[in-house]
This record gives sequence, structure tokens and C-alpha cells, in this order.
Amino acid sequence: MSSEMAALCFHRAVCRWSTASSTHCVRSYANYAHSTLSQMQLPSPPSRPPTFHDVLGRLEFWQRTEHELEPSVIGKILVSIAKARYADSVLTESQQRYILQQTHSASGQWSAQAVSGACYGLQAWAGLPLNSLQEAVSNKLSQLQQPFAGRHIGMSLYGLRHSEDGPVVRAILAQLAKIIAHCSEVLGEQIVGNALYGLQRCAESMESRAVLAAMAPKIVQSSEALKAQAIGNALYGLQRCADSTELRAVLAAMATKIIQCSEPLKAQAIGNALYGLQRCADSMEVRAVLAAMAPKIVQCSEALNAQAIGNALYGLQRCADSTELRAVLAAMAPKIFQCSEPLKGQHIGNALYGLQQCADSTELRAVLAAIAPKIVQCLGPLGAQDVEMALRGLRDCEDSPELRAVFTALAPKIAEGSEPLNQRRLHKQLSALQQRGDSPELRGIVAALESRIADTDGSGRKEQRSIGNLPAGWSRHLHEGKTFYHHPDHGSQWQPITGSLPAGWSIHTDNGRTYYHHPQHGSRWSMPDAA
Repeated sequence: MSSEMAALCFHRAVCRWSTASSTHCVRSYANYAHSTLSQMQLPSPPSRPPTFHDVLGRLEFWQRTEHELEPSVIGKILVSIAKARYADSVLTESQQRYILQQTHSASGQWSAQAVSGACYGLQAWAGLPLNSLQEAVSNKLSQLQQPFAGRHIGMSLYGLRHSEDGPVVRAILAQLAKIIAHCSEVLGEQIVGNALYGLQRCAESMESRAVLAAMAPKIVQSSEALKAQAIGNALYGLQRCADSTELRAVLAAMATKIIQCSEPLKAQAIGNALYGLQRCADSMEVRAVLAAMAPKIVQCSEALNAQAIGNALYGLQRCADSTELRAVLAAMAPKIFQCSEPLKGQHIGNALYGLQQCADSTELRAVLAAIAPKIVQCLGPLGAQDVEMALRGLRDCEDSPELRAVFTALAPKIAEGSEPLNQRRLHKQLSALQQRGDSPELRGIVAALESRIADTDGSGRKEQRSIGNLPAGWSRHLHEGKTFYHHPDHGSQWQPITGSLPAGWSIHTDNGRTYYHHPQHGSRWSMPDAA
């Protein structure tokens, strides 16, 4: 008898005898129903999955009793730690040593689930413990006899997302590449996204290219349309991959998946996707991705925040001028205008740096016009690296009203900063600015730069530079990254020239060296202070 039937019988019995007003009868039938229910074989509720606190409690017991852990248990422990974020924040050093020792020495067969769990757990570790765990994982992968399912591939590569390049990481990638190639299962969309996302810190290498080569046909064969988050994750993971046949194969496969994606991309997915292209040289495959991304940016109804704008434009730094790149710029311009969050110095530096390969066009000017007011609204001054990146991105831009508006907006933000600028790192940008000719915008930004440029004389002391216009006849030049000043009559000198001298002072030269003279105060080599 089912529980519903038993309850119905109880209800009818109570109703039948209620007119008799007999408490005894009602109580008897209630007892009968309770007895009937107690004799039934009701299904037990599903078991609650263990929480991390449960795992931690068992771990303390196992460590105290020196219990030898099975490989399956080790894999589950490492997964639980990864879901708790960081091992050193949830485990004592003693517990970390115990887990690492058990992972290295555990006897018994390691299943695909246990090995992929160990791989997934790598993301939670750092420093020497991470190195030790990586060595153990590499050893278990080399001994693995069971094929990986799709979920094991996604877990294993995702776990590498915090692992920097090195011999052991490359060994893991080489082993995973072979495993992926032999996997007969079709990968789901989330697995594709997670797998490529895990490569984000893997440097260009033969092993990382082998993984890309193995993944490319799996992406093509995937029958599921990639969702917006998977697209953002997948392309984001390619950020350290240089141009190669293997990378192009992945990009070609991803371009098709982007087109097939039916859901709109959110701001973070757009920023992540374009950011992942930062090392991709110009190619038909890169252009295909840009062409697929442009309408997705237009269709995005979510406002792009400062981080998404900086990331998106930064990722375009190696994309050569093309119809596809201009389409992305055209799509980005209104998104920049609509951003209500103030940009910080890093966002501005990243955004402008990404424009370094863009030729003059209506689309580029639209982006510059959108960025200029965002620079004015920027929170705080620009740091030294932000300035260098911004000027590098604008160095080859042709003169235009939009570019001058950006220079006008940048000048006070540069001048407000207190962090000294390195002149040798900026000499190409300064040279490019000087070659543009003369304009109020250029004079303003050069003056702002010179106010922060630090030339060291060996003592680390900052040498003050001239600001504003030079006196009549003087011009500013660069030699091997260092500024010098020249006058047809007075010659050249390294010492800065100010815009004007105090009343009564005049400038002269003696054997190529500049000195200053005043009828009452006499002559001096150092430049007189303003009255």
C-alpha cells in the first residue's frame, strides 16, 4: 500500500466515525493508521552529500590514526579542498603534508575519476606543496590504464588554471594531450569551456600545442551549442598561446561555435573572450572569431563595466587592421559610451594599449571619442605603467580631433601622478609626439610627461625637467632616449630650459656650456630661480 492510500484510508475512517462523537473510536482508528504506515516499506530519503566540514573531520581522524587512504578517497578529498578555494586557508601544514604523502604513496589502482580529481585539486594549492602535488599527478597520469570520459578531461585541464609553466606542468599537458586524443566520448559545451579555460597560465610550448591539437577536433565534433559563459571561458584560456597551426585550428572551431550560440553574451564573457586573443597574430582564423564576436557585442543588452572594456580592447593588441577588427571597434564604441562605472588608470592603459595596431578609421575615431570623457572621469592619476601603455597604444595613431581629445584628457591625469616615469622606456613615445608637430594638445601632454620623468644621476635623485613652452630659439630633442636642448646661437645642452627667466637675467654660452648673467647679480652656471 502506498503512503497516499494509507493516508486516504485514515481520512475516510475518521470521517465515518466522527458523527458518533466517540473520542475512543477516533483514537483507535488513528492508532490503526499509524500501525499501517509503520509497517510500510517507505523509500529512504537520498543521502546528503558530504560537506567540506565532514571531509575535514574524517581527515583529522585518518591523520590521527595514520590511516592509509585509497586513491578514490584521495581524489574526493582534493576535489573538496578545491571547492573550498585554497588549501592553505582550510588545512594546517600538518594536514597538507599528510595529504601529499598519501597522494604520492597510495597503493592500489588509480581510476580515471581519482586521477582527474587529483588534477582538479591542483588549483587550490600554491608554492612547494603545489609542486609536490603536480609531480604526484604527473606520475599517476603516466600509470593510468583507464580511458578518460569527457568530464575527466574538463576537470583535469580546469585544475591547471593556477599552474605556471614548468617541466612538470608540461609533462602533465603532454600526458593529457594523448588522453584527449584517445577519448571516444563527444565533449559537452561546458567541458569545452572548462578545458580551454584551464590553459590560461600555460606558456607557449610543444606540449600546450599538443593539447590544442587534441582539443580542436573535439570542439568541432561537439554537438552542443556553446553557451555564452563557455565561449568566454574557452577564449580566455588562450591568452598565452602564440600563433600556431594548432591555435588556428581551435580558433576556427570556436568561430563556428560563437556563430551557433543562441544566447546573448554578457559583459564578462565579451571581455574574457576578446582578452584571450592578446597573443594571436593576424590570421583568417582570428578574423573569423572577430567577425563572429562583433554581432554578439552589439546584441549584448548588459552594460559593459570598466574591467570588461579594458579587457576587451586590450585583447586586440595584435589584431591587424581589417574589416573584422573595425566591426568589433564599431560594436565597442557605444558600449564604452554607455559605461557608467568610472575607469581606473589600469583600465585606461589597457584599453588604449590594445589599439596599437589599429589604422585610422571612422571606427577607431569612434572608440577614441568614447574613451576621452572616460579618461576625464577617471578615478585618480595614472600610474607609470598606465602612462606607458596608453602612449604605446596611441603612438602610431594618425592625428585627428578625437586623438587630440584623448591627449587633452590624458595630460592632467598624467601630471597628477606622483610615480616617476622612466624616460628611456618612453623615448619612442616622446619622439613620436615630437614628430607630430606643434599643437596645444601636444604641448600639454609633453609638459605633463616631463613633469614626471625621472633621470637618475646614479644617486636615484629625480632631475627636474622643463615644463611648458621653451624660450624663443630653443628646441627639444632626444638622443638615445635622453632629452637635450638646442639653440642656433647657444648650441646644445643637457640641462633643462625653463619657459622664461626672471627679470634681468639673460642666457649665454661659453665653450659650448650655458651660463646665466644679471647686471647686478653677475654670472652663474645654474639656472636662476624665478623671483
